[in-house]
Amino acid sequence: MNNDIRSRYKLAGPHAAIVAHILESRDQPASKNAALPGFDCLIVVLRRIYSLVMLADGKPLGWLKASEEQNPLLRFAWHLFENGKEEEAFSDRKQILNALQSKGLSGRSSFEALCTSSLMNETFWSQDDFRLTDILYYMDSREEAEGSRDETARDSLLELNIAENPSLTLQEVVDNSFGPKTRGDKQVILDINGLRSLHLPIFGREMDQTHGTFEIIGYNEYFIMAIVRLRHGDSSQEYVRTYKDHGANIIAQREPSSYVDNKWSIKDSGKYMLFYCLKTFNESGDPSCFPEVAEPPISEAEALLLRDIDEHLKGLIARMNMQTSPQTEPQAKSKSKSGKQPSAPAADAAQSSQEGLSKPSPDLATRPPSSPSHPENIPGSSVPQKRTPQVPQDEVFQQQGAGKKRRKPRNRNGPQNREHRQDDPKPGDPQDQSKAKLSQASKADRAEQSRNARRGDD
Repeated sequence: MNNDIRSRYKLAGPHAAIVAHILESRDQPASKNAALPGFDCLIVVLRRIYSLVMLADGKPLGWLKASEEQNPLLRFAWHLFENGKEEEAFSDRKQILNALQSKGLSGRSSFEALCTSSLMNETFWSQDDFRLTDILYYMDSREEAEGSRDETARDSLLELNIAENPSLTLQEVVDNSFGPKTRGDKQVILDINGLRSLHLPIFGREMDQTHGTFEIIGYNEYFIMAIVRLRHGDSSQEYVRTYKDHGANIIAQREPSSYVDNKWSIKDSGKYMLFYCLKTFNESGDPSCFPEVAEPPISEAEALLLRDIDEHLKGLIARMNMQTSPQTEPQAKSKSKSGKQPSAPAADAAQSSQEGLSKPSPDLATRPPSSPSHPENIPGSSVPQKRTPQVPQDEVFQQQGAGKKRRKPRNRNGPQNREHRQDDPKPGDPQDQSKAKLSQASKADRAEQSRNARRGDD
């Protein structure tokens, strides 16, 4: 199987935490058409046991390889169950079910039938890592008691029937399950090694020649790690629930409704199978502060609201994209056309300006000064047009002659270095050329006009 966790991660070192998280929170997908709650619940329980027991030392257990070759359930419990690869998981699941069929087991069997089958007892529950009891000894001879693996596994299964004994507690069942027992026609005694938030006695053995005695030398604490609600009465439905060592209910990444349901409680009437594990550290807190069923991060109503908002936003974004995408192309075309070819009035104005600069009119000196050509006066320009006030030529000369005469700046590089006010003509304008011709006509005339202007002021 290529989807085995061990083919991608090591069970020891930094990968151990990753493997434990996958085993605890990534349950297998399930199809409603192929729901097998007993089979699926057993895989969840096995994965929870793996995360607690198999990763302790990071070394493969000596019996595991041989057991996995005999029991396909043990192999399938190591599956990655990755998101997006549900079809591969269904295909591997089908192969495992066919392999179980060859072992005389059906995937449609109940959880109890699969979990307590001879196949599971021989390959798993009877192993020293999972058995509740240690080696059994005959009371009279102190020799190791004989027994099959099925019997060893059954010794680790304690039954509490509240329907028949309403006042009986689980601790009383535990207490009554240890001490001398009868196997066949002989009495045997159990030596305790392991269980959970139950406190189980640890027996120490003292033997002499006449008799052997056992005394309690301590207690081990065990915590509940999984609960399975078994088939009961007419109902064929079975559910599983797992817990952390400190008591919190584990919330898996996916919780198929075919074998996970958060509405039932162990206080309800029914039949349950509880799994316990040895508590390896003492400072884990009080497990009773956690509820039996963990509340979801958000309520179902809030989840539906968020889903509706998500769908609405996706539809809104899709409509916006559809509205903007057809308009961008015509706009781009119109912009490219306007950039390549100017409008007709602007082209005519540019052409007339170029002709006026290259071929000035011979009678330009006799014409009155025209308004300067500012870019905002060009037809077709986006800038609002401004009109410059027209001033008669004689008033221009009078304004220049009045008061202190300004020093004319030296013009070395042509009209580009001249300073202009807003109402001064720009270099190359017809008004500027008319002034140049007037200055070349006669310096005497200009001086005479200047003197006349001063006399008029006086």
